[in-house]
Amino acid sequence: MIPRFLIFRFLPAVPGILLLVGPAAAQVTVFPYTENFDSASPPVLPAGWESSKNRGTETSDMTVSQSAPRSAPNCVSATNATVAQALTSPEFDFSGVMPERVSWFMRRSSTFSAPLLVECSTDGGGAWAIALGDTLRPDGSAAYVESARDLPRSLAGMRHVRIRWRVIPSSTGSAGTLRIDDISLTVHAAFDLALVRLNFSPPFPRLSDPITVTGIVRNVGLMPMSDFSLCLYRNCGDTLQPLPCDPLAFSGPSQTLAPGDSVGITLGPVSLAGGMNLLMVVLRDSAEMNQADNRLSFEIDVASPPGGVVINEIMFAPFAGEGEYVEFLNNSEQPVNLTGWRLIGGSGTSVNPKTLLLPRVSSPLLPGRCAVVAEDSGIFRFFPALLGTDTDRVVIPRVWEIRLNNAGGEIVLKDPGGSVADSVFYSPSWHNPAVIDRSGRSLERIRASGQSNDPGNWSTCVLPEGGTPARGNSVGIRRTSPEGVVSSFPNPFSPDGDGVEDATLIRFQIPRGVWSVSVRIFDARGRAIRTLATCAPSTGYGEFVWDGRDQERITARIGIYIVYIEATDAARLASFTARGVVVLARRL
Repeated sequence: MIPRFLIFRFLPAVPGILLLVGPAAAQVTVFPYTENFDSASPPVLPAGWESSKNRGTETSDMTVSQSAPRSAPNCVSATNATVAQALTSPEFDFSGVMPERVSWFMRRSSTFSAPLLVECSTDGGGAWAIALGDTLRPDGSAAYVESARDLPRSLAGMRHVRIRWRVIPSSTGSAGTLRIDDISLTVHAAFDLALVRLNFSPPFPRLSDPITVTGIVRNVGLMPMSDFSLCLYRNCGDTLQPLPCDPLAFSGPSQTLAPGDSVGITLGPVSLAGGMNLLMVVLRDSAEMNQADNRLSFEIDVASPPGGVVINEIMFAPFAGEGEYVEFLNNSEQPVNLTGWRLIGGSGTSVNPKTLLLPRVSSPLLPGRCAVVAEDSGIFRFFPALLGTDTDRVVIPRVWEIRLNNAGGEIVLKDPGGSVADSVFYSPSWHNPAVIDRSGRSLERIRASGQSNDPGNWSTCVLPEGGTPARGNSVGIRRTSPEGVVSSFPNPFSPDGDGVEDATLIRFQIPRGVWSVSVRIFDARGRAIRTLATCAPSTGYGEFVWDGRDQERITARIGIYIVYIEATDAARLASFTARGVVVLARRL
């Protein structure tokens, strides 16, 4: 028996060209097919590729070279335009597909004047009866030029197709160089659906709006297709490398779709978190032959309601090496995705405040939970508790674009649509005067639903670590049920700066209507010591925080205080008053 590596095949269509055929290479069945010759080791051609050997049985005429490739590191090169020579591809199996076109890049030196003919064989290289277009002749260019040839429809279904680039020798040529690189072959699949477009409704959704997504599916194959479906997922990757996770909606099997036709398939309705939602739709079908066009990723910006996310804590004067941070609180009843939100910070004298774009957040911020944007990873050193379950609620941007002024300044939080979610013009005077050492201590919000720029709604963190990033505030007051017309909680309270009952939440309820409300605090002798509100609009219900300080920001004495509510209507034809008692105490 003659060893396979010594079998020679003579090509009758091209006298003088001799190919040495090695062990049979696997057929190409996956498309689109590309070959840039970069996986080969010069001068050997990749598996399945062959070259003529007219200059000797030991030397290929066309070899892999690292000389001037179009895409580094390799290309195929041939020299001497006076010699007949050829480069032949592996076998292509076009079962179930319609061949579309073959393209390549070619570069000639000025002295390589030989024409090039691209041919096709349907029997694995025995005969070359199909010429793919006209003969390519020199065009005077010394740079890489792309060429392409449409593949005939007659190749559809054939299993032993090869393509050959044949140099027709030129008597006027010399030892110039021909280079070929980046060959590509594409097909039309017999069974091929494409997800071509996505639409969602409503176009500008708000939190709690039911959202539907419609995918447009087109049959770009050659055969009718049925029983396909769409799936809507969250995108746990990014726009460059999408990764489907957390399925949200599915469609049922669809009816038969003829070649060239399209159909819209609706998914949902679904509820999405506020903020930027990264989603993707995946087209699924068991007969699909081309998965490259079966996925589309997209973003939906869901607007949050006013007051849905508030600035809850500010570390503007940290210890050395600690880093600044700003904490947000989800004060709504729905999850909020902070991806794409913007934090704008500037001092009181800054005319060009800096904008910090929040990076991708791994999971939505749940109702009642906090997230913190920190200057750097030093926050984990100063607050080691964050290394546990709270790590995913710490966002560290690549660059800390803003600088929080120690003398006070403005912080603005905007959602991805550009709407202002919250803004605070903080001041160091908002610190609790009972806390002597305020270095490395944050300002904390007392009541989430209270006014963001009310100094009485902020106080100093009283915990030894100086802050509560991604956790509940040490001075925060939670909502309670009203106890009559005017109530206070806690009552008694002790504004001594220890973080326990440092402020009281005053709530009132008066007859329903449109009122202008004033709230004042009187001591036991009837002297007004603090005004909490003057002509504030109300519909009969309201809340105010008293931090135990008088109008001069000095902590009031121990004793009993009267909360006096006075309301008048818009026409000043009706009025209503209510009183309550609150006790200011000290721990013994």
